[in-house]
Amino acid sequence: MSTINLQKTINNDAETIFRFLTDQDLLMLWYAPQVIAFPLEGTVAAFAFGSDINFKMRISELIEFEKLKWVCVDGNVDWLDSIVTFTLKAVDPNKCRLTFRQSKLQNEEKLDQWKVSWGNYLEALKEKCENFK
Repeated sequence: MSTINLQKTINNDAETIFRFLTDQDLLMLWYAPQVIAFPLEGTVAAFAFGSDINFKMRISELIEFEKLKWVCVDGNVDWLDSIVTFTLKAVDPNKCRLTFRQSKLQNEEKLDQWKVSWGNYLEALKEKCENFK
């Protein structure tokens, strides 16, 4: 099984960044064009990237402004049971380090592709958070 680890420093406070990770309207600005998500532990968030790429992630841990953990419960077979974790650590009041981790991935051959994709998504998240009014 494979793991992706990425970090991104974002010039905004943890509350704003966390909202972009949990609010369905804000998730649609940087992650997926169609999202159904409620920021409650135990709920399942659905992400649609088109007719053939869809994921469902159960929120297994949610610590407000600090940590969000998803477990893939439906979608790409290579992602089933994989764990996606976003952790926020304040660098100063208006800057946070976001640590991203996706573990238990099943297909090593696609690891580089997924790492690039997540890097692009996190860059989009950074841009949206830093320009959020």
